[in-house]
Amino acid sequence: MTSGIPISNHNYVRTATNRNLKEIFLGRCWEFQELVNPDPFVDRGKDCDALWGHFTSAFAYKEPCATTDADYEPFATAAVHALSEHENLFWESVYPFVTEFSSNGKRYTTIADTLLGYMVDQLQWCGQLEDPGINYDNCPTDDDCEKVNGQTPNYSYWLKTSDYFSAETIGRSSVLLNGSHQLPFDSQSIFATRELVNLRPELNVSHLHIIILHDLGGVIVYYHPDVSFAVSEICLKSAVLDHESNRSSG
Repeated sequence: MTSGIPISNHNYVRTATNRNLKEIFLGRCWEFQELVNPDPFVDRGKDCDALWGHFTSAFAYKEPCATTDADYEPFATAAVHALSEHENLFWESVYPFVTEFSSNGKRYTTIADTLLGYMVDQLQWCGQLEDPGINYDNCPTDDDCEKVNGQTPNYSYWLKTSDYFSAETIGRSSVLLNGSHQLPFDSQSIFATRELVNLRPELNVSHLHIIILHDLGGVIVYYHPDVSFAVSEICLKSAVLDHESNRSSG
């Protein structure tokens, strides 16, 4: 498969909470249930105002590096929903290509194609002790929080929601890895530590399809068997029974 879209993204990243975070969050929450994927919510929809309350309680009026993934547990529990019948797609270092590959949830289901991911995709936020409890001027980077043995509210969020996304996965699954990176599979990534290890055969997760991409015209820096072997080791440890690898140009 070929595409003109780069498989990795080096665009500018915000370092402060989005000014209209609440409005964006609530708008996306209702949009997802009404227009994007209404089927899981036909019998009972999610209360978007309540979800906003759970979401902000995880980080508001706290030091910006003090939020843990456990703080998002009430939010994730309230927001999780049944997934579509599409094969679930995990990924590592290939955003924004993954959105084209998954056809925005029509071909595969990524975490961004669930309510958990859709509401905050590409948004930034952090808290502060003073009113209004949310810092709209400056948020720490991952490196900043690592220096004080903490983690950003964003990173904590994706840790927790990745737990829930992978726990709902059934049947076959696929993962996109970046073959133009020196380390296409990072054993310390969210995929390796929170998603892959959460895939269980007792939930009918029996097969993992590994797809390794590289930029068109770029240098292929990975060694294919090494990547497959590294994933295989974790698959065996987490009892995922089968996997296969493919290589594609992105």
